[in-house]
Order: sequence, then C-alpha cells, then structure tokens
Amino acid sequence: VGINPDGASNERWTVSPFELASDYERTKAVSEHDVILEALRGLDVTIVNPAAIVGPWDFRPSLVGRTILDFAHRRMRAYVPGAFDFVPMRDVVAAELLAMEHGERGERYLVTGEYRSIDEILDWLQDLTGTPRPKTAIAPRLMQTLALIKDPLEKKLMPRKAPRFNYHSIRLLNSGKRGDSRRVQRELGLAPTSTRQAFADAVEWFRNRRML
Repeated sequence: VGINPDGASNERWTVSPFELASDYERTKAVSEHDVILEALRGLDVTIVNPAAIVGPWDFRPSLVGRTILDFAHRRMRAYVPGAFDFVPMRDVVAAELLAMEHGERGERYLVTGEYRSIDEILDWLQDLTGTPRPKTAIAPRLMQTLALIKDPLEKKLMPRKAPRFNYHSIRLLNSGKRGDSRRVQRELGLAPTSTRQAFADAVEWFRNRRML
C-alpha cells in the first residue's frame, strides 16, 4: 500500500515494487501483483492486507511478540520513537473469514487496526506487565545510520537470527504511513476490537505459558 501524504491510505493507494526500498516490501508487492493477475484469469481469490498483528497464540513469537517479551524481561534499555498501525489478531482472522465468504474476487481489503505511537505502546506494556518502560529515546536518524552498518554485518555473521530492528523498520515507524480500513468494515461488516486489549491478551497468553 502506498503512502497518502494527506492522511490514511486506502485500497486505491497502490505502489510499484520498483518504488519500494526493502526486499520484504518488494516481495509482498510482486506476490500481490501475481495474485491479481490470476484473479483476472478467473481464479476466485480475495486479498486481505493486515498491519502489524498483535494478540495471543503467538508461538514463534512474531516481532511484536518478541518486543513484548523483551520489554517484560527488561531487555529494552532504550527505544526509537515512531508510530505504526497495530491490529488485533482476532480482527485479522475475522476479516479473512468475511473476505472468503463475502469478498469480491480480485479485490483487496485493508485491516489496519489503530495507528499508535511507540510511546503509547510502551505505556500500555508498563501497565500490563508491571515493568517500568524505558525512558531513553534514540533519534531515528541516528539509529538508521547505525543500522546501515549493523544490518550487513548481522546478516553475514548471524544469517539465521531474526533482527530486532533494521534500517527499514525504523524508516517505516517514522514514515507517517497509516491505513484506512473503513472498506472492510463497510462492505464486509468487520467490527474492530481494541488494540490495547489485544496487547493485554498477548501478555496474558505469554504469562500463562510462563514466557514472562
């Protein structure tokens, strides 16, 4: 999804893979392009585009899940300011089921939850875990500069380890990009749930599994 300079992006804000900076973004864009081509040829397929997913049953765990665990175990000494769309896992599942049953072939539906700042998320996690939040904020530009050195070294020395952050994750957190998910609510009937509650559910799930 492209960036709308005047506000939230909806399904019409397309983007060319050649305009995207990271391999991850380009791969997603090219894959979606191929799916749309197959839909034009008759494949009955509908696309659901979620934001950063948060919630229980995070077995891997995901990047958001690892962030929650790092926070709870006091491994987060500082943070990079920014903001992003966070969506409850239950909303994503509900949207996918609705899209399978009622979605239009070849159409896409954004499921973006709530646009929240990192400071808000850290405040939530402090309340939910009882762990004091980090107070030291590191300037995004400084961290992006450091990431230009860190990323290739990390990829070479620890190729199988998923990074906690990289240049592009910091870029996205400070891009101002946010999504408009009113279409999936209007056309498919999705009823969004609370993103804060999704973080609470994730914390409870990790706690029940003795991971924090």
